[in-house]
Amino acid sequence: MDEAVLQTQVSDRPLHVGLIVVHFAKCMLLADARKRVDKTGRLNFALPVLTVFRVRAQAHNLTFILSETPLRSEIDGLFKNLDDVLGKESECAD
Repeated sequence: MDEAVLQTQVSDRPLHVGLIVVHFAKCMLLADARKRVDKTGRLNFALPVLTVFRVRAQAHNLTFILSETPLRSEIDGLFKNLDDVLGKESECAD
């Protein structure tokens, strides 16, 4: 698993963006994980702080982009243009 977090101030207001990439050795494991995430129907983690996320499956990776500041216009734009940021979903092949 790889993780990157940006936590900064923009226009004197906090801005938070995180990226988590989970690698799966087998496509079956990736498909199972994606199915479990989708089955929850959630777009936020069950945490005390509102943390909104979006997810993409690409090759052998499940990539989460998340934010603790989802009401910021920058984050809204990021989530609306997710294909431009993370790329489109792609099939896994063993």
